[in-house]
Amino acid sequence: MRALGNSLADLPKIFLDASVVLLRDCGWSKEITEMIDRWSKDADPSLVRHVIGNMLTELRAPYSPAFAAWLLKHMASSRMRRVNEL
Repeated sequence: MRALGNSLADLPKIFLDASVVLLRDCGWSKEITEMIDRWSKDADPSLVRHVIGNMLTELRAPYSPAFAAWLLKHMASSRMRRVNEL
């Protein structure tokens, strides 16, 4: 663990980045969005903004109306104002 140094602080972001890859490449939209719904209730808002920003970067529009509403709900609850805020 000592060899990881300060990278332990980045561990949550690494897992969140992996979840976006699973959503994008494996089509795990239901599983990932449900996981984020449960996790985001207690998560640091900056981590929610991080994962939503990655989704906006990695997943190309057009989004389904349901997914767009889901994104907007999490953007609002994490007080996300703009994507470059990340």
